[in-house]
Amino acid sequence: MTPNRRTLHIPRILVAAASIASLAMVFMIAVAPAFAFVGPHVNLGIGKKAIGNDGNIITSIEAGGSFRYRIVVFNNGDVDAEDVTVTDDLDDALTIDSTFFDVDTAVAGGSGSCDVAAGNVVTCDLGTVAAKDGTSDSAFVRINVTVPADMCGDLHNQATVHASNEPAEKESDNTSELVTVSVPCATPTPTPTPTPEQSVSGGTPTPTPTPEESVQGGTGTPAPSQPDTAIPSGGRPSSLPVILFALVLLGSSATLAVANVKRLQSRG
Repeated sequence: MTPNRRTLHIPRILVAAASIASLAMVFMIAVAPAFAFVGPHVNLGIGKKAIGNDGNIITSIEAGGSFRYRIVVFNNGDVDAEDVTVTDDLDDALTIDSTFFDVDTAVAGGSGSCDVAAGNVVTCDLGTVAAKDGTSDSAFVRINVTVPADMCGDLHNQATVHASNEPAEKESDNTSELVTVSVPCATPTPTPTPTPEQSVSGGTPTPTPTPEESVQGGTGTPAPSQPDTAIPSGGRPSSLPVILFALVLLGSSATLAVANVKRLQSRG
């Protein structure tokens, strides 16, 4: 005889309850990080700007000029931030003239200078930055720098902040924006190309002398306006050619006269 088997039925309400419990567990795992710091915690932030000597924000500066980086550290948390450190790796070409920080300006004794290590790495130990009391508590850092006189190009850098008791999940805003300061390159003045004469003599070309100036070393003598007739020292033309012509003419006349006399005598 075959025994009767009864089918085991699980109430539907228990199945639904198990499903809800599973979904709740998945939800809690997914959102737990968001609720991890509902209680008191530190939440630091940092900002940075380049400031000119007139107190205004700058994005460029002439070579040889000076300006300062202004860094603000603030605590948005409701717990004091401890062992707060600001680090800023500046461009190696800059000259760091001085540094200064002030923590919670309403309280005396929170100011000092920062350390400068090789490679222009600036480190400021701010100590404790108090929790916000209505507004964020803050600290200020100033770094005064000078740009080399022969530099041109862009200066880029960022500052970071860290506290020993800030949760890692709250450090996403612990790096400042990238600050860029441009140093314009000077435009070279073109050098005029010298003429051949300037290339040889190194100055204003010398005029080419006339033949007379080349021989006499001065201003040439103007050509005479008179004909090329020999002029004696007396200053008047010679009469010798005229006398010779008169003698020739006189001799010819005498010869003709003698010939006529002889012809008349022969006829007589």
